[in-house]
Parts: sequence; C-alpha cells; structure tokens
Amino acid sequence: MHRTVVFIHDAWLSPGVWRHFADRFAACGYTWMAPAWPGIETSAPEHKHPDHIATRQPPAGLVELGMDGLLAHYAFLIRTLVEPPVLVGHGVGGLLVQLLIDRGLGAVGIAIAPTPPSGVLPGWSALRRIAPLWSSWSSRLCMRVMHRTMKTSPAASASTGVARHPAVPASFSPSFCPAIPLTRARFDHDVAQTLPLEQRQQAFDDWVVPASGRLLWQTLLGIGCKVDFGNDCRAPLLFIAGEQDRSVQASTVAASFRQHRRSVAVSAMRLYAGRSHLLITEPGWEEIADACIDWANQQLGGF
Repeated sequence: MHRTVVFIHDAWLSPGVWRHFADRFAACGYTWMAPAWPGIETSAPEHKHPDHIATRQPPAGLVELGMDGLLAHYAFLIRTLVEPPVLVGHGVGGLLVQLLIDRGLGAVGIAIAPTPPSGVLPGWSALRRIAPLWSSWSSRLCMRVMHRTMKTSPAASASTGVARHPAVPASFSPSFCPAIPLTRARFDHDVAQTLPLEQRQQAFDDWVVPASGRLLWQTLLGIGCKVDFGNDCRAPLLFIAGEQDRSVQASTVAASFRQHRRSVAVSAMRLYAGRSHLLITEPGWEEIADACIDWANQQLGGF
C-alpha cells in the first residue's frame, strides 16, 4: 500500500529542517510533503527538498497568523489527499499533530518535542521561548493604552482585516504581536545546544525564519489549542522527547502523553538521551527517524 507522510515544522524553523527525515521516509516507500506555514515560502509541489527559506525579515501574512488559521491550513491540505496520511510534527508542529488527530485527520500521529495543548502546563521553557516578545510587547503597551477606545470594537481592523472579541486584550491583535526573529545566541542556547559548534551557523542560515508573535502568545495561553484527551476514536499517537531539550522540556512532553492516556486509543512515548530540541536533524537523527518509521508501519499493519 502506498502511504503519504506530512511533516509539520516548528516556529522559527522552515520546512527544510525535515530534509533528512524526508529522505529516510522516502527510502521506505513513503511519499512526503513538507508544506510551509502560511506566510512562509512553500516547498516544491513535486515534493523535492524545499528551497532555502531565505529572509530574516517577516514575510507577508506571518504577522496575522494564529492557531486557527494554521490548523485550517493543514486540515485543508490533508483533506485533499486520497487517504489519511501519517502526520509528523515538531514543536508547534507536534501540537498541530495532536489537534489534527483529535479531529479525525491522519492515520497515525507522531509528535516530536511537541508544544503542549491546552490543559497541560507549558513549563518554564515556554517563557524562555517567548522571551523575544517581551521587548516588543512592552514597547507597544503605552500606545495601545492611549488608543484603547479604538481597539475594543469586535469589528475587523481596517489595517489587518482581523476581528477581535472585546474580551480579548488589545495586546493579542496582530499588529501588537509582530513577527519575531530568532537570534543566533538564542538558537545556540535553546534550540541546538547539542549540535556541533561548527554546524550551527549553517543550520541557522538554512532553517531559521521569523515566527508569528500572535501564534506564540496563543500557544503559551492555550488559545485555540484544545484537545479532547478522552477521544477514544482518534488515531495512534507517539510522543518523542529529547532529554536535553530546552525549548520543550521532556517533562512537558511526558505531561502531554499522560493526558492522552485517558483515551483507550494507542498512546506511546520515547525519550532520547542527550538530544536537544533540534533532535530531528542533529547527529543521531537516524535513530529517531527509523523509530518513527517502524512505529508508524506497526500501527498501519506493516504496510
């Protein structure tokens, strides 16, 4: 049987980060897709390696991106496929895998170092993850207070076209949460600290892109991230954690896994020693890719 795998990348990373996994899955008979988030250049339709996503400047449309739009983007793509695919997500992509599987989209889900859904405490690492937002947030606060009366209407903003409920603070409007770049120093410390030093600059140049501030706030607060942990009809779900992950701690991944065990559907977790958040491409990625393929094949009946 022919199978498709859909890779979903993390915030601050481009689809190109999946190139090793893509080759590994392709060698095992899978057709792969690594579609980019809206606002980030998409991968080639013929499923070749994504081109270099080259820009540290916020792409058009990324500022307004939220969890609802991101989920709808991938749900639409999956529904165009002939059969439910294997879903493999990293970071926020791992959160999307949980949301999509919960909605009946996908034959198997694999969440690698996933951002936790609503109902799971994000841990201290989540605060570090949004640290670049704080200076941007505080610099806009006084201006928003001065124009508060202009921002309390549920009508769509004339500049963004995005509606906001009156109960939602102005700080969560797209213009208040701009696209945020990831610095090299933070990449080295929080994302790729176990990657050999001589490889970090190339990895940073190849894969790092800005992230939507609005989406990062939503993931921290659990907005648009609700999962039915007791869904007995969902597809099998595997959680993978890196012991040295500073972006999504292994304990946070374990907490998400425990919540999903409330369902009788298959849930599993694996912890990899000495791995950072970039465990999908750092040395030793082959072990993790092969484990994903073996587990997916087992759940699919050894296709």
